[in-house]
Amino acid sequence: MPAAFLQVSLRGRFAAALRVDRVVMFVGRNLPTYLEAWAISVIATAAALASGPAAPWGIFWSYLVIVYAFNEALFRSNTPEVRRRFRTGAFSH
Repeated sequence: MPAAFLQVSLRGRFAAALRVDRVVMFVGRNLPTYLEAWAISVIATAAALASGPAAPWGIFWSYLVIVYAFNEALFRSNTPEVRRRFRTGAFSH
């Protein structure tokens, strides 16, 4: 699921999340980085849930960590379009 929404970040359209071929290719090309993002997400979620009475705040912050982790995976990918957009700052279509 996160890889599907990375396609939304990359292409700016929600329909991009439904392109299973692109999602599978992204994960296949970037498996170590993608698994690292998943590990960070699991740790952030566990820490949030373990925070006891502060769990609502912990869950909020864990979502920020999760978004960062997966978008960092997108940034670190070898996807030419990502490199071009970060180089030019062109995130609008």
